[in-house]
Amino acid sequence: MVDVAVITLLQRSAPDAVLGRVFGAFETLVPLGMGVGSLLAPLLVEGLGVRGAVLAAGCILPVALVPLWRALARVDAEAPAPAREVELLRALPMFAPLPAAQLDRLANALVEVRVPSGATVFEQGDHGDRFYVIVQGSAVVEADGRRLRTLDQGDFFGEIALLRDVPRTATVRATRDLGLMALDRQMFLATVTGDAASAEAAGSIVAARLPSPVIS
Repeated sequence: MVDVAVITLLQRSAPDAVLGRVFGAFETLVPLGMGVGSLLAPLLVEGLGVRGAVLAAGCILPVALVPLWRALARVDAEAPAPAREVELLRALPMFAPLPAAQLDRLANALVEVRVPSGATVFEQGDHGDRFYVIVQGSAVVEADGRRLRTLDQGDFFGEIALLRDVPRTATVRATRDLGLMALDRQMFLATVTGDAASAEAAGSIVAARLPSPVIS
């Protein structure tokens, strides 16, 4: 309930430029609320008894929500859930361990990229600035003049250059018109390295791909 009603809605509705300050204010209000509650609890128990105090405390939030219901419903309607993007990310091993709120934030940060057939997404030796997931189309991975493998819908690429901070180790060229979802370097690294399970999954992927230089 807290993740959906507070964390998720806040990050959908607040601009990225002030999101840190919004969550800072929220995290400040939480202990303040707990402090006020700890001061009121003895008074409620003394006046209403334990059962009455628990009932009164449990009614505070529902009663407070009644006058705010329309405003909250409007916020929810204006910040629709990126369900398709969330499912796309959840299917990837390095993002699967993440909680729903983090997946929602990542999904909102995805950028759509179109690459026509025959064009390259990036070249071997380029600076790594994005992580990519294929939504439609196909591509081929080439390195040092050799064709290494093909990529189809649901495949991902671009993680090695970001995680290892090295130039792109291969060229990715579209063999059919590509529809991609891209995640920028900063968001990708902050998310993957900030979660132990996600970092472990990403490390396993990189270790599996590096021995035969496939793709960064």
